[in-house]
Amino acid sequence: MVRKMEGGRIEFRFTGLTEGPVHLVGDFNEWNASFHRMKRQEDGVWVLSLKLPPGEYAYKFFSRGEWFNDPEADYYRPNIWGSSDSVVTVPGSRSRV
Repeated sequence: MVRKMEGGRIEFRFTGLTEGPVHLVGDFNEWNASFHRMKRQEDGVWVLSLKLPPGEYAYKFFSRGEWFNDPEADYYRPNIWGSSDSVVTVPGSRSRV
């Protein structure tokens, strides 16, 4: 689940059943599963907040060798592996310099 906040900050929440750790992986970190480790809350939900520039970003959650889509993503995009990626759209306008 994603929660869009002001200033391009996006809170990603993973509610799947796993002992973890859980990493947020996507095109914003070159799909590197060792970046962006999520923090487990007392209620068992894994959370990570990122500030991203306006645009669309493909992402997945990764835990113990398994990839998970976000059931509440803005939409899904097919990937080269024959499955799909979750996509979040960060609102705002990009300025051209």
